[in-house]
Amino acid sequence: MKKLVTGLLLVFVLVGLGYFVYSELEAKDKESSSPVSGTGGGTESQAANAPAQGDSLPHPPFASSPALAKQSKVIAYYFHTTYRCPTCINIEAYAREAIEKGFPDALREGKLEFRSVNVEEQGNRHFIQDYQLYSKSLVLVKLLEGKQLNWQNQTRVWELVRDKNSFIKYVQDATRSFLEDE
Repeated sequence: MKKLVTGLLLVFVLVGLGYFVYSELEAKDKESSSPVSGTGGGTESQAANAPAQGDSLPHPPFASSPALAKQSKVIAYYFHTTYRCPTCINIEAYAREAIEKGFPDALREGKLEFRSVNVEEQGNRHFIQDYQLYSKSLVLVKLLEGKQLNWQNQTRVWELVRDKNSFIKYVQDATRSFLEDE
């Protein structure tokens, strides 16, 4: 019985590893045909400690209007791929709920936005390099007068996804900090 279980576990690991390798090779093939390629290994702490970026993004991720361009704004991006597992779907749903329920005034006033972005769609691949994405991610971006000041990948969402209340508190605390940081 022990040998059977060990054998089944070994087969499971090998199949999982094979799927992972296949997915990575397929992603690299897609990247090599795209003008933007590569992924970064940035972490939450690296992003938070990165110097403020006063230059506009190479591909502006927001639509600016003259009225909104003069104020600060935070965009909460949920970056995903076409294939989304149940955990990835929960991360998006919990993040959206945290933003919508925690900051209705900021959303209404245009000081905060929530955007779900498929990085596999044409025109969105640059986000992988812009925010050093290596997984489905929730990234907060601070803008002032249409220029990016700061960004942070909320990497703990994966750790907290099984505890909805802690997840929502984590996202709301980080978002509040970005909104208050002038």
